[in-house]
Amino acid sequence: YSTNSISLAFGGNYSYTKLYRKSNNGISSDTSYVFVAQIDSNTYSYIDTLLTPNLYYTYTLIPYNALNQRGISQSVSQSTLATLTSFYSGTNQTNSVKLYFTGNYYYINLQRSDNGLNQNIYDVSYTDNSVESDTIYSYTIVPYNLKGIANYDISMNIVTTYTLPLLTPGSCFINNVTSSSVQLNYNG
Repeated sequence: YSTNSISLAFGGNYSYTKLYRKSNNGISSDTSYVFVAQIDSNTYSYIDTLLTPNLYYTYTLIPYNALNQRGISQSVSQSTLATLTSFYSGTNQTNSVKLYFTGNYYYINLQRSDNGLNQNIYDVSYTDNSVESDTIYSYTIVPYNLKGIANYDISMNIVTTYTLPLLTPGSCFINNVTSSSVQLNYNG
């Protein structure tokens, strides 16, 4: 299986079989099967393509003999893998980083390389409020499907902003003035 296909293998003594499919997104399920393919007697596998990522599919295979009599049906279920189409950072501040995710997934596992974060996210964004200013953080995300199966991972480095210290009265003064320059000194 992949993000958009599922491979099926089967065997038996039949003249032909009919393959049907229904899907489930974890919230609601198709109540009726749709016809997918008619498979001849010498074929023992089928790849169903153009499927939607992160859906749970149930297949029913119905065999028929040479007299068109229906045999005992078999059903099997499988889910496609989750996808992640983008992972980006919003406004980074001195003490927070806003991360955004888009794709077709059930949840995302978000980790920060300094072991400061390891969390499952069931949303399209996350704000990390446990960062320090002027620091590089490396985030890794992994999308998971409805069955809890991971796909690939994506990493990104983010630098938080630096906060300049506040000047106190009397800490900054002019030391030397010429016709082309001014020298400023700071005590702090």
